[in-house]
Amino acid sequence: MAHELIRHNVSCRLIDKLETPVQQSRATDLQPRTLEIFEDMGVIDEVSSRAHKLRSMNVYSAPLRKLLVRVDFTVLDTPYPHMFGISQAETEKSLTISLERAGGRIERGVEFQGFEQHDDGVTTTLKHPDGTVERVRSRWVIGCDGSHSPVRHALGLPFPGIAYPEMYWVADVTLDWEMPEDDLYVFLSNNGYYIILSMPEPGKYRVMIDLDSDDNTEPSLEALQGLFNERVHFPGTLSDPTWMSQFKIHRRLVPKYRVENVFLAGDSAHIHSPMNGQGINVGIQDAYNLAWKLGLVRHGHARSELLDTYEEERRPIGEFICMDTERANKIMLMKNRIGTGIRDTLTPLLLGVKQINKKVAQAFSELDLHYRGSSIVEEKHTPIHMSRLSHSNSSETASLGDRRAFKRGPSAGDRAPDVALARCENNTVARVFECFIGTHHTLLLFDGTAATAAGYKTLVDIAETVRARFGGLVRPYIVIPMEKAPPALTWDGPILYDADMALHKRFGSRAESLYLIRPDLYVGYRSQPAELGPLLVHLERYLQGRAAQPSRGALLGDSAAPHA
Repeated sequence: MAHELIRHNVSCRLIDKLETPVQQSRATDLQPRTLEIFEDMGVIDEVSSRAHKLRSMNVYSAPLRKLLVRVDFTVLDTPYPHMFGISQAETEKSLTISLERAGGRIERGVEFQGFEQHDDGVTTTLKHPDGTVERVRSRWVIGCDGSHSPVRHALGLPFPGIAYPEMYWVADVTLDWEMPEDDLYVFLSNNGYYIILSMPEPGKYRVMIDLDSDDNTEPSLEALQGLFNERVHFPGTLSDPTWMSQFKIHRRLVPKYRVENVFLAGDSAHIHSPMNGQGINVGIQDAYNLAWKLGLVRHGHARSELLDTYEEERRPIGEFICMDTERANKIMLMKNRIGTGIRDTLTPLLLGVKQINKKVAQAFSELDLHYRGSSIVEEKHTPIHMSRLSHSNSSETASLGDRRAFKRGPSAGDRAPDVALARCENNTVARVFECFIGTHHTLLLFDGTAATAAGYKTLVDIAETVRARFGGLVRPYIVIPMEKAPPALTWDGPILYDADMALHKRFGSRAESLYLIRPDLYVGYRSQPAELGPLLVHLERYLQGRAAQPSRGALLGDSAAPHA
């Protein structure tokens, strides 16, 4: 959150009650969507250097001694078709290095003690390591302070949900066995499961095991080996445990993500089963969603009502993740022989279907999470009665087929996909993601296959008007299906040359259309045909071209409060 606020030019103070960084591995799964976010943030190289690629998840039945399904991440439509296995300590180290490069820092040993809200901000009380008490005035406070969140308690918000009865063990160990190191393994038995995830250091693995609710045995190497022998049908020897822990899990969701000038993000707002490896990723995306909105409001480029959409967009995601991981947990913990028999029979049949397998991989990767119901996403389509019966390369009017193609493109509220480009305006190979990187909105103006002077004029008028009204807040690109610009295209801004139509096809833009991509890489608005008036109406619902008086920045909560 601090990294993103600084990137969006919002000053902030990041306080952490812990005097030293986290050393345990804790959350170890980074999903493809998070890696896309890290590319935008500029930290992907730092994280990659500390991580290990996981290309698939393999689910085995111990009783049947066979592979039930291999969920393949390499087929995903993303520049990062894999998960990262990486210690949370290394993820935090990567982000800290980048934060400090940007001029930020972590104030360690500083404890949040409470706050008072005002109409125009918050006064927060902090206690420093030497006992000094400080009162800080800021525009906002953001509680990224874990499942026992002092900020949430200070707001008086409940944290309703349930506690799971099972006990869980987690450990980082060396494992000598025959299986490849670039996969995630799940072994299902009639007594529970055994999850094995490879880590960057050769031979090192994270293992996670469930036990009966009344089992209070302390984890030990001998016990871990015994359960391995019982639940895993491949031979293997565990050694050199560097961290072992036992815990119980909860499913809880806060009723509000915002109370006036105070926000909650990550585990302070939602906790759930660790199944599917979603927790750290959902928290990162909370921060990613909120930061660009705070940046626009902070600098007077957006109305304060935009901040209401943080809860509107992120709480349904939190609710979905809570329920989805609970379903996965129930399937994994199934011990009834009839139930496990049905599970072990149906799983290979269903997930053996290529499209279903890919859908499961997309769900794990969080590429399918969307904001389609948000009040700030919108789309417009060519009315059927105004469509041509057949496509024409000499008319900008969309045909019925063009209309169907556009409908299959990314919907408003969906993640914007990446596409390799033949050329951009400086004659270099590029990806469309490179246009999105930054803190701006990106406007893609698709020419379609009809090369007409009227069509070029429409796109140029839209691009010039948006650039004049919103400046650097919205960056327009005209996308043409050819290798060089025609004389009739009198645009002095950036052009994307899409001679093979790959970008047009991926966005369903056979006919003239436009897509507005938000700073968080989601489609905010799209329309066919490309029209200026409705686009301006959409933008001006929350965006303001001229900056008002900037307000004070944000104070972030203690990120290292105890975990459940």
